[in-house]
This record gives sequence, C-alpha cells and structure tokens, in this order.
Amino acid sequence: KDHRWVYYPDMQPGECMLLKVFDSSPDVARFSLHAAFQDPTSPADAPTRKSIEVRTIVFLDALPADFAKGFIAPHLQPDSPDADLKPLKVEAGPVSDEW
Repeated sequence: KDHRWVYYPDMQPGECMLLKVFDSSPDVARFSLHAAFQDPTSPADAPTRKSIEVRTIVFLDALPADFAKGFIAPHLQPDSPDADLKPLKVEAGPVSDEW
C-alpha cells in the first residue's frame, strides 16, 4: 500500500539512474525493487535499450564494531530460492564509446 511504480520514458543516452536498493537505517526506505517491462508504446523500429548494472557498497560515518555482524544478504539465505545460484562468468567485450 505504501509503494508506487515510477517510469522514466524519456531518458537520454547520456543520462543515468541510481537506485538505492538497501539501507541499514530503519528510519528511511530500506529496500527498493526494480524491474523491466515491454513498453507497448515503443515504436517497432526503436533501438534496443542497453543498461549496465553496477553494485556498490557505500559506508557513511563511523560504523560500530558489531555492524552487520552475522548479516547474510536476503538472496543468500539458505531458504532463499536463489541460494543455489552460481555466478556467471562474463567475458568483457571491446570498449566502445557508442551509446
């Protein structure tokens, strides 16, 4: 009931979007989901969308010695459907300035 979907249909090639997907503070939104979908309003000859996902951890302020002690990411919990997934080996392609 307290969530909403947001759609950015007019992003340009030089723009990027950052999504905070986790926060340890209970005073703010702690989790964020993101998804993709087929846009029925997109022209049939529209160029294929490209995206890059980078995961980064940012620590702000001093952390207590017991910060995240015993923490296991939700997708790595033993009862998670993703617990048995193995990382994929990805070969880097040639560097390109094309966006």
